[in-house]
Amino acid sequence: MKAGMSRPTARKYLAGGQEPEAQQARHDWRTRPDPFQAVWTDILLWLQKEPDGTAKVLLQKLNDKYPGQFKDKLLRTLQRRIGEWRSSMARRLVLGGVEEWNDVQAIAAVVPLAGQAALRLATLASAQPVPQGEQVWGNEPGETVKTSF
Repeated sequence: MKAGMSRPTARKYLAGGQEPEAQQARHDWRTRPDPFQAVWTDILLWLQKEPDGTAKVLLQKLNDKYPGQFKDKLLRTLQRRIGEWRSSMARRLVLGGVEEWNDVQAIAAVVPLAGQAALRLATLASAQPVPQGEQVWGNEPGETVKTSF
């Protein structure tokens, strides 16, 4: 048990037979709509051009492109989203795409045909996994290649 925990709380956890973290329900849903959903493709393309760009600079670019739509209080939200994206990209670089699919979820967006190739590169970590049994790369000659795009 943790230091500083009251005796009644410790008794409750000991009676449950699990650690406190295991007894708490995991919160994995959104409580508010994503403010960057409509512009996430723009953000991904900017991150592809400047991978080490800061969230503050990207928020300024968003404010320049879409005046009045994004307030400064959304900076921390954008920092978290970019952090998730970077961590996902680093995981894919290190593990080569073998890991469990816990990456940033893809966001549906309308992309002009000319920008689709760049968007595919930028959304590597945001793409949905290929269903089990389907192969994207390395199919035998003569087989149909299925993709998740």
